[in-house]
Amino acid sequence: LSESSSLGNNATKLAISGIQQLLQQQRQQTVQSQQKPKPISIPTPYGKVPVNTALLLSSSWIPSHPSTRMITAVIDSTTNLLGLPPFAPLILTIDNIPRQWYDTKKNNNNNMTYNYERLADLEEYTNRLFQKYLLPSSNSLHRKIHILPSLKHMHIAGSVMKGLQLLEVHYPTAEYLYYLQH
Repeated sequence: LSESSSLGNNATKLAISGIQQLLQQQRQQTVQSQQKPKPISIPTPYGKVPVNTALLLSSSWIPSHPSTRMITAVIDSTTNLLGLPPFAPLILTIDNIPRQWYDTKKNNNNNMTYNYERLADLEEYTNRLFQKYLLPSSNSLHRKIHILPSLKHMHIAGSVMKGLQLLEVHYPTAEYLYYLQH
């Protein structure tokens, strides 16, 4: 009996020790999260410059898709924004097709059929944007462009939140944000 009770005491001590370690780690993470993030600097022709400004551009299906002409014009126009560094990151969100755009034709199971033409155009549009902006050498603005397509319709608010989450993780020192819609 004394042997089993000492085993139980040891297990209890181990459990308490483990909990104390977890609490200590949580305290350290809390202290670290309260500290201001270190500025992120980007090497540019002007030297290393901190990233404190970013752009967020939301996009969704329009009848001219899969053409990227309009979105390219919007991205190119950002060079005219006063005070915007030429290397400021741009986060481009692409919202999916709304549910109410399902075809009204019914199939044999009385289910709605999806409008595949619009979805195919949106997919081709996304692929063209990846081809155009994924590699820095293909980006005439020398700006880091992140393309975030959505798997479901998120509306403008959902797209903005998705972009802000990426911004918070990868550019925590960004203090200013230009928001554009196409």
